Amino acid sequence: VRFLGILCVVLFALQLPSYFVFRSFPEEALESWRNHSHTKRDHPISWDYITAGNTGPHGSDACWPWVCALVTALLMLFLLPQYARLQRQLRQQIDRRQVDPDDFALFLDGLPSDARDEDEIKEFIEKHGRPERTEVVMVVISYDMEVFQQMLHDIKEAKEEMAESGETPALEERLKELRRPFRSSEALRAALPCTGQAVVVLRSQEEHREVIEQWDNFFEWLMNLTQCLKINSRTTRFRKRHVVRITRAANPSDILWENLSASHQLRLWLRAKTYGFVAVTLIGCLLIVVSINWILDHFMGNKAERKGGGWGTFSSLLVAFVVMMIRIRASLTIRRQVMQQKHMTKTGRDVSLLAKLSLFYLTCYCVIAMLVNWEARFWYTAGNLVSDIASLMTFNCITIPLYILFSCKLLIRNFMRDQRLNLEKPPATLTQSQFQTFFELPDMDQTRPFAKVILTFVMGFIFMPIWPYAILIAAAALFLEYWAFKYQLLRQSKRPYRQSVDVAYAALRILYMALAGYGFAQEILLTPSLSVDQGAWSSSISLPLLVLPLLLLTMSMRLQRLLCGGFLCSGSESTSTSVDYYAAQRFWAKHQKYHTTNLVYLRGFEMIDAAAKKLRYDPRTGNLPSPELPVPVSSTSGRLGGLTDAVDVETGESPGREDSEELEEEPEETEAIADEDPAALAMEEIKHKVPWHDEPDSGEDGESSEDDESSGEDSGDSDGEMPPLVLRAGALVRIRGLQKAGAEEFNGQTCTLLQPAADGKWICQLRDGRKAAMAPQHLQLKAKIVKLRSSQGKVYNSTICTLIRFDPKVEKWLVELFTGIEAHVAAENLLALTS
Repeated sequence: VRFLGILCVVLFALQLPSYFVFRSFPEEALESWRNHSHTKRDHPISWDYITAGNTGPHGSDACWPWVCALVTALLMLFLLPQYARLQRQLRQQIDRRQVDPDDFALFLDGLPSDARDEDEIKEFIEKHGRPERTEVVMVVISYDMEVFQQMLHDIKEAKEEMAESGETPALEERLKELRRPFRSSEALRAALPCTGQAVVVLRSQEEHREVIEQWDNFFEWLMNLTQCLKINSRTTRFRKRHVVRITRAANPSDILWENLSASHQLRLWLRAKTYGFVAVTLIGCLLIVVSINWILDHFMGNKAERKGGGWGTFSSLLVAFVVMMIRIRASLTIRRQVMQQKHMTKTGRDVSLLAKLSLFYLTCYCVIAMLVNWEARFWYTAGNLVSDIASLMTFNCITIPLYILFSCKLLIRNFMRDQRLNLEKPPATLTQSQFQTFFELPDMDQTRPFAKVILTFVMGFIFMPIWPYAILIAAAALFLEYWAFKYQLLRQSKRPYRQSVDVAYAALRILYMALAGYGFAQEILLTPSLSVDQGAWSSSISLPLLVLPLLLLTMSMRLQRLLCGGFLCSGSESTSTSVDYYAAQRFWAKHQKYHTTNLVYLRGFEMIDAAAKKLRYDPRTGNLPSPELPVPVSSTSGRLGGLTDAVDVETGESPGREDSEELEEEPEETEAIADEDPAALAMEEIKHKVPWHDEPDSGEDGESSEDDESSGEDSGDSDGEMPPLVLRAGALVRIRGLQKAGAEEFNGQTCTLLQPAADGKWICQLRDGRKAAMAPQHLQLKAKIVKLRSSQGKVYNSTICTLIRFDPKVEKWLVELFTGIEAHVAAENLLALTS
């Protein structure tokens, strides 16, 4: 925005010779546009507009107007490629300084539908990714998400049906059959078809760049663009017959796994459907504007003659208001249509939305304004082209900043919330998460500000040849919009996802098309205000100004910079670093990894493999163990796999125990799914974050001193006798092991014990206030760890744990720590929690 704002001021400085030429003509020349038609088009605009119409219908003999247009176009042809180069350099700098998951990831497209073996794809990349052997960390295959979600939905329906009608042999057999694919990872892989895509994570960034250079070269890109890749590809084929396209993968939070199963034909049809809606909306907008002009011409001719240009100005403001309302309504519908186009990434979706919104905005504001006022003799009279441009740009300049300044979106959102929700008497079924959604800030659509900024600049740029003030109004509007959108982002919206630089590249391509439109507008709008000789010169440069930007648009960025002075600049440098994937993964949350944003891996393979104790990575962080380092304790145990070998938090030793409990048949669900808000995912992830202190220090012997001070305990813990670690009224407990249909949802919840019942059960009060009777075997005490003195145990003081069972072998309690790992803690170091 700042670049465009500065550019607007520079462009106005280039238009100063034209400005003074227009200003040199007397007011009588402008009066000659008066056509005596007794309509709103009869009164000329004010001379102070300083337009090309000031020269009168006979035109000007000065060459400055078309010379200024030529210099402006040449400057833009030079600056746009250079700005693209700056964008690319900025992207490389960020790529070098920051390590992201996409620095190690390859995206494979074109795999067969039966390519379900991760080891097969891994071996293919290791052998054929580059001339030397490539080290692959893991492979994440894209399975059909619709099939997987339907499987989960069928299981949920069967359980609800059993809860309503009771457990019958037929329903039990049906539920057992539906759960069969979830008994093992192999069974689930066999039940799910592959969409033909996969993400391969490499260990080294250097190897990653070499693979990209070999597989994503210009020839492969051109063949893929022309749909000739399957015939002319020069790369090795998968299984010797399938052509695979390998590119750099997007970041995990950017991939829309659920849309990868859509076919190319379906995407084309949805895209055509959206463009059809845009075309119909534009035709409707044109008809409405023409109707308004016809009605005003038909019924206000005499008033326009008596009142001067007042009614003409009113008609322009009315048209501008109607166009703005159509734009707002159509923007929402276009966004909804684009969301249904099955884009592979959020960035691709945003690029598509930017293209369609920009097309609609520019056509609605620029093209329709010129079509309605096609005749040159009406351009400089009140209520016509110049008046319409001034009204449109004024509305465009002030409406968005005022809309954001007065928080209109939040006011509308709060009003609708108050209509739907009675805060004094909320419904009993309202959950805490649902309640919070009513008060959280809305998402900011980052694409609409892009389109709005482009519209502001292009309107001033297109109409600058006949009205130099237009570019100054655009500069003022860009200044206001910059601060308005910044305020909206910081104060009125949730934290957005990290948008790719491809959106900025798409905006730059739209500016190339706007430059071609500038050449067309210079021919149509400026030539009538020049004399015959100067008009011929102006027409001779219009065609090159129209064609050159379109030619540059079809060229690669490198060729554009070469033709426009980029050879004077330094070349690109490598963006790879020496950071290893196993080291880099420790800085990313669980939801920032490919295998944890894919719903099939998150709700399917992770739960199944963890229950079977075959999970290759830490279920709380998603980190894979490095092959050169021993597997840390925190990454080999966790509640997802049932009870695992526990570690004494004081001594660090593993005493061993009996076989684990029977595993659940159905994989449990998690809130951290791929399609949620990144901020919500981060808040969910922090509940299970493994601290750095969990890893043992290699340079210490782990012995502790009895003289050490206790750390992190409450001052009251050491005074008086410790409460007994038994079920008693007021104690906080965790519910576990409920298997009856309809009761499983309470597993993992914390409740308060009220009093024992006559049948041996305990009356518990749940979080939502409801009461229930629970058997003691389904209740686990919650306690706080206190008075640990060893260097390894101090970090757990004042943390909350759950008591699993008492281990008589070591005479300590087996507890589940806040990180999810299990450990042995002495009874004197446990303080039972009460409500």
